[in-house]
Amino acid sequence: MTQRAAQPLDPACAAGEWLEVARRLFSTAKAARKLLCDVAASEDLSEWAVLALWVCQCRRQAGLDQRAMAAELAVSAAQISELVAELHRRDLLAALRPADDRRRQVWRTTGAGDETLARILVALAGRLRDCPDAPAVRGA
Repeated sequence: MTQRAAQPLDPACAAGEWLEVARRLFSTAKAARKLLCDVAASEDLSEWAVLALWVCQCRRQAGLDQRAMAAELAVSAAQISELVAELHRRDLLAALRPADDRRRQVWRTTGAGDETLARILVALAGRLRDCPDAPAVRGA
């Protein structure tokens, strides 16, 4: 058997494939953001507030400081500061000081934050069942 030499990748073809991935990503992101905005509005929250609750709940054990939360959501420190202040005022997030570093402040969802997020997840799951392009919802 003779082996063929690998053909070099055509840069224009690779760039075209990358652009197609980017187009699909942007299109999906736009639809996902609209859906999240609609569901978040039912709780009088922004999509960013829902995402902040989500990342805090996912890292509940250790809590999440504002710098890490800003990085997780790809927003500025100023944006996350305002968002956290609003969620704290609404008793959806609580501030804690870790025992190993009392100077540091981390955030966790409160009981009310967990309940709010649970309602949002149920509403989102219901809406996703109606979306033909949405990922499968487990247990649906």
